[in-house]
Amino acid sequence: MILKFLGALDLFAIITIIFSFMLPKSVILYGAGWLILKGVLFGFTGEITSWIDAVCGIYTLFLAYGIGNNIVTVVVVIYLLQKAVVSFL
Repeated sequence: MILKFLGALDLFAIITIIFSFMLPKSVILYGAGWLILKGVLFGFTGEITSWIDAVCGIYTLFLAYGIGNNIVTVVVVIYLLQKAVVSFL
């Protein structure tokens, strides 16, 4: 149950990344905050993928302020999407 909830919040973060050019900054910051919080909290368990989540969250912070790269954005979205899909299986 908790895994599906975490996956749903990852989907929210993916949506904020994809539509960062048109969403309010506060919504994007919620998505970034979620990724950073999850990444740091679960990162202390020794999982490298959790630290990658935190890096994705930091990149999402840059997107909130209009700083981004299309290729990096696609890589981040694909990474988070595969994690979200796996959490629903």
